[in-house]
Amino acid sequence: MSEVVDGNLEYIIGSSGNYLTKRKKGILDVYAPSVESNAIVLTEDMTGRIVVLPDASAGDADVITLPVTPQSGTYFKFLVGVDLTQNFVMAGVFEGGCSAAGGYEDLAATTSVTFTKVKAKAGDYLNCMYHDGKWYVDGIATTAGSYAPTS
Repeated sequence: MSEVVDGNLEYIIGSSGNYLTKRKKGILDVYAPSVESNAIVLTEDMTGRIVVLPDASAGDADVITLPVTPQSGTYFKFLVGVDLTQNFVMAGVFEGGCSAAGGYEDLAATTSVTFTKVKAKAGDYLNCMYHDGKWYVDGIATTAGSYAPTS
């Protein structure tokens, strides 16, 4: 038994009663926002998208707003599209960490993560998956300090 939800995703119930999400399209959904108001706002129905961080706006820091209490499994991949000249800050409860310049940046038990200007380089990425009140993250950065946690 399967149900097509939005034309892109199909939910299948397996013989064990577990759900499987199957993407119907062959390409990934890419979201490349322009940041004019110092904010990128993401909604639960945008799950599965790759968010390409653009060159920042003229402000000191741009804000990424994640959905507050989405369904478990809501997922975004943040890809740094250019060497950042401004910070991007996103709030939430985070667990996990990422590899950075051969080391590890611990993002566990933090309430915000900043994509750090000058240090975050094109090609760095951070995966965020929501489950049970927390955003679980992993990723790779070329420079230490590319992702700055705040508790």
